[in-house]
Formats: sequence, structure tokens, C-alpha cells
Amino acid sequence: MLPPLKKNFKMLDSVSTPVVKLALQDALTTIKNVRQHAAEYKIDSDKIGFMGSSA
Repeated sequence: MLPPLKKNFKMLDSVSTPVVKLALQDALTTIKNVRQHAAEYKIDSDKIGFMGSSA
């Protein structure tokens, strides 16, 4: 039987940090694009938001 794995949260943070930065950049770019096309999409550009959860 294998010993239980110890979680190394520092390692997890160093691995996930670039992904989080890219996700934030993607989200901000998306908001900018949606605001630029708000009239075309017939939406209020002041009422744009994001919602989600982690898997």
C-alpha cells in the first residue's frame, strides 16, 4: 500500500498562477469586445458580468 500523498499548495500555486493570469486577461478582453459590440447585441454595456465556478 502506498503512503498518503501530501498536498504541496505552494507547488499548486506556482503551477496555476500563469493559468489564472491568462484567464483574467481572456476575461477582460472578452468584456472589452462585448462592450464594443453592445449595440449590435442589443445589450446594455454597463450591465455585463461574469459568473462561474471551479470544477
